Amino acid sequence: MRNPIGLVLPALFLCMLSLVPCGQTATLAVLDFENNSLFDKDSYASLSTGLAEIMITELSKVASLQLVERRKLKNLLDEVKLEQAGISEESQSLQVGKMLGVKNLVFGSFMVAPDKKIRLDLRIVEIETGITLKAEEVTGKAKDVLDLVQKLSKKLLKDLNVTMTEAEIKALEDSKSVDFKAVTLYSNGLQLEDKGKIAEAGKCYKEALRISPDFEQAQKRLEALRNR
Repeated sequence: MRNPIGLVLPALFLCMLSLVPCGQTATLAVLDFENNSLFDKDSYASLSTGLAEIMITELSKVASLQLVERRKLKNLLDEVKLEQAGISEESQSLQVGKMLGVKNLVFGSFMVAPDKKIRLDLRIVEIETGITLKAEEVTGKAKDVLDLVQKLSKKLLKDLNVTMTEAEIKALEDSKSVDFKAVTLYSNGLQLEDKGKIAEAGKCYKEALRISPDFEQAQKRLEALRNR
């Protein structure tokens, strides 16, 4: 059976997908994080999606950085009948990057320990050469996961030599305390949205906000569902 990721998609088809505007090149795409937890792994499965979305939200605060939205990446993978979990091989990931028109791909992973500490790792891969430009990691308490994602995002931006305004730097440092359970519920909601289970997703966002009323990302997703 031919590997669908190896199919050559016409440029016109890519433009129709509206992943990257014709004549323009996006800089970065963030893949779902790999779950490397050794205990209660299934309990944290949805964080693969949630952490990627939160990082994309943080990075999108920087106007000079072009990003591919996670859902647009998912749309492309749906078109070629492939899940993000299926592009862990280097050759496949590079092909996806070329299809997206990005310069770099970000591979993330996480591990939640029994003592409720969490480690986040990422590596930045250059599409043209397949070389890992940089690898970074942060470790801290799970309850501080949003702060950890912000720290990792700032390291990524520094590695890519992205210039930021003072307002953007401040925005990346504006961290709010969000309960880890709320982050998990938010992540569950994203996966339910991906499956078209809108009502169930909305319930997850509402519960996340009940636990952590200042959870900005959950509020935005809930508002997006209401405006559909």
